Amino acid sequence: MLGFPAPDGCSPEAEWGPQGTLAAAVERLARAIAWCASPSPRAPSPLIAEVYRWWYRGRGLDADRLLVDSFILMDPWWTLRLGAVPFWMKFDTEVSAAALERYLDACEPYDEIRLMLFAHGVDSIGLAPIERWRGLLARARAHGRFVGVDEKAYPADFATFARYHSALRALRGRFPLPPPLGSDQLETSLAQSDVAARAGVTIRDAD
Repeated sequence: MLGFPAPDGCSPEAEWGPQGTLAAAVERLARAIAWCASPSPRAPSPLIAEVYRWWYRGRGLDADRLLVDSFILMDPWWTLRLGAVPFWMKFDTEVSAAALERYLDACEPYDEIRLMLFAHGVDSIGLAPIERWRGLLARARAHGRFVGVDEKAYPADFATFARYHSALRALRGRFPLPPPLGSDQLETSLAQSDVAARAGVTIRDAD
């Protein structure tokens, strides 16, 4: 029988946050320049989606396609090539489903919604069932579809990690990669959008 050391405390996983001293130093640096404070990693997702939508429309694109990323399932390059508006979810839980729902309630409707789901293998507490995600996809005015998801196998759909990239490549539409979004453009987009307040994101100027 294998032995293991006794636990010496109850702590979150390292990936969910740094030591307090590092966090304080990062916050001091952010305050010295300009900063975006949010209550959780997922909180800026509505704001970022609206910035992309504003940016795409300025480039003459329709900005009517939403691509919902899930945890590590994302592809920034193909997001830009497809002219898709990104919305990142921390995980495919009820909390994330509710965040996406609030965004869809607040924003202009999308013609197309595409959704990826991170498969962690267990029908665990708090995981949103596949029916919940189907309901959110139905919010699209024209097409709501999963990307690389085997609905019958979810949440044990491990092949999605190899499948989602090819599924993205198979989607219609190709657009040139844009130059980086400039800070002036970002400030303009933020000034023209009230999504930041609805998303609970505070934008502050440097002191």
